[in-house]
Amino acid sequence: MKRKDRRAAATLTAVAAVTEGVNAVLKLAVQRVRPSVWAVATLHSYSFPSGHAMAAVAIYGMTAVVVVRLCPRLARPAAVGIPVLALLIGVSRVYLGVHWPTDVLAGFAAGAFILSGGVYLLYRREGRCCRGSSR
Repeated sequence: MKRKDRRAAATLTAVAAVTEGVNAVLKLAVQRVRPSVWAVATLHSYSFPSGHAMAAVAIYGMTAVVVVRLCPRLARPAAVGIPVLALLIGVSRVYLGVHWPTDVLAGFAAGAFILSGGVYLLYRREGRCCRGSSR
C-alpha cells in the first residue's frame, strides 16, 4: 500500500480546484434565480448548477478513487456508497427548495466530467488507462 502517493494527492487537489472554478464560472454565466416557492432556506447566490451536487460527484468520487488506490478492498463499498451519497445530496438540494431539479442534474453531469478527467490524469502515465489505444 502506498502511503505517500503525491500523484493522487495532486490529482485530488486539482479536481477540487477545478470543481470550484467550474461552479463559479457556470453560476456567473447562467445567473439562474433560485426557486422561491417552497424554499426552506434562503440563499442569495445563483442556482445553476448545484455546486453541492457537482462536488459530491467530482470531489467525493475522486476521494473514493484515491482511497481505493490505497486500499483496493474498499472498492465495492466505495462503488455503492459514493453514488448513493451523491444522489442523496442532490435530492436534499431539491427537497430544501434551494435548487431546481435541472440544477442538480447539471451539477451531476459537470461533476462526472471533472471526475473522469481526474481519473484519466491519475492513471494515464502509469499505463493503466486506455490500454487499447495505439499511443
